[in-house]
Amino acid sequence: MITTEIVALEQCIDRTRMDLRITNPGFGEEYAIETNNVLAAAIRYKCGVLGSFHVNAYCGAAENRLLTIFGTKGILSIDDPNCFGSEVTIEKPFGSRIVFPSTHGFMDECRGVGAAEMAWAIRGGRKNRVSKEMSLHVLEMLEGIDLAAEQGRPYCLTTDFDRPRPLKAGVVTVPGAEEWMPTEESAIALGG
Repeated sequence: MITTEIVALEQCIDRTRMDLRITNPGFGEEYAIETNNVLAAAIRYKCGVLGSFHVNAYCGAAENRLLTIFGTKGILSIDDPNCFGSEVTIEKPFGSRIVFPSTHGFMDECRGVGAAEMAWAIRGGRKNRVSKEMSLHVLEMLEGIDLAAEQGRPYCLTTDFDRPRPLKAGVVTVPGAEEWMPTEESAIALGG
């Protein structure tokens, strides 16, 4: 059986640091780093795609959170995945850049959408998108990265999940719309 395989390395840089955030109560004081603060992993997904994952809690520059997927037909990017209104773009060969329009709403602080979708799925008698199988797989992926780095050998995942269907496009909040118009909530209630 073909499975997802992970190899990883981790280390701790500068086990003693000084707090440089002026707003912190411990500004200017030294403190000990008790865990690794740089991690790099290479992942071979069961479909054959190779991916890399890098986490760096030791960096002299300002934080720049982003998600970038390098593909054979372009580079897909999203700014800080922690911000719901970030642009999703694809950069094609020879410099053409396409910004994807928002088709599903959820552009503001939308924490809890997964829990809301789960509740609507239970209510509607259908399988929810953020399944326990998906959650277990993500948890095993993170644990596998840590184990591969710690043990110095590849880790093969044992879990899998069925990829959920996307939400239907066009079901978005329309400013000033009447109550009967589609809303973000109706997108998750309908189940796509």
